[in-house]
Amino acid sequence: ELTVVYFGPQATYTHLACLDHFGRSIRALPKENIQDVFETVDKEKAPYGVVPIENSTEGIVSRTLDMFIDSNVKICGEVLLRISHDLLSRSGRREEIRTIYSHPQALGQCRQWLRKNFPQTPLVETISTAKAAQKAAEDSQAAAIASSLAAHLYDLEVIESRIEDYAHNYTRFLVIGKEIGEK
Repeated sequence: ELTVVYFGPQATYTHLACLDHFGRSIRALPKENIQDVFETVDKEKAPYGVVPIENSTEGIVSRTLDMFIDSNVKICGEVLLRISHDLLSRSGRREEIRTIYSHPQALGQCRQWLRKNFPQTPLVETISTAKAAQKAAEDSQAAAIASSLAAHLYDLEVIESRIEDYAHNYTRFLVIGKEIGEK
């Protein structure tokens, strides 16, 4: 069974890119941060990792670029994934929302929609969209901007789908490994 590490937790867009590239018959292991993905592959504890590199609206993921400086991993492939954000909560009721959680990239990708629909609602940054979904699952007055997979995994209701400001919202992910070659 092939082991692939990715910037997690489960239901992040990086997790979706991992499944898109390798399929579902792998052992996909989430890592807390991008550095952990690089270190796991660099130390050969997993042959491959998946990390985000750039988004069409929010730009480069600088942490990923920085990690190549001190690492011996190579780029083995890439995944281009269309990113569609959903607003999720436990109840699915817009009027109950007092706080919205998400990753800074997702908040940036939904900036105009949020300004129009939730202008007074505090936006709280999290380490990932999946972590935002976890927080929304714990708080009946919170919502998360995350994937539909996160809604399913964390038992959340969709308040509204496709809230990203631009329909052509894509993120490019890199498949990293110790050996050069497409996987």
